[in-house]
Amino acid sequence: MEIGITVEVHCQQPLWAINHREDRYRDSKYRLYIDNDLITERSWLWNNSTFLQENLWANLHPAAEHTLTIEPVTYIPEQAKFSLAAFKIEGQLTKIVISTRTKITFKLV
Repeated sequence: MEIGITVEVHCQQPLWAINHREDRYRDSKYRLYIDNDLITERSWLWNNSTFLQENLWANLHPAAEHTLTIEPVTYIPEQAKFSLAAFKIEGQLTKIVISTRTKITFKLV
């Protein structure tokens, strides 16, 4: 079943990373996965007060639990903290089983 997912991606970068002279500390990226499938990878080019609204499409089995995960791609872990918010599935009743800052487990009902 093909479904549309909307989720906000937030990023908090410390001032030292934003202003660092080396690109590897400024260049924070994230990956979004649904279950074990990589859906997108993006560079974070915005400030800490900006969030992105991702619009994702996936073919999901309606009876199974699925997990949306955000994974930081950074040179060191302290460089950026990513989180998910405002998760919604278009036109489909959804039960959120577990929700953390970086992972949302859900089931279509």
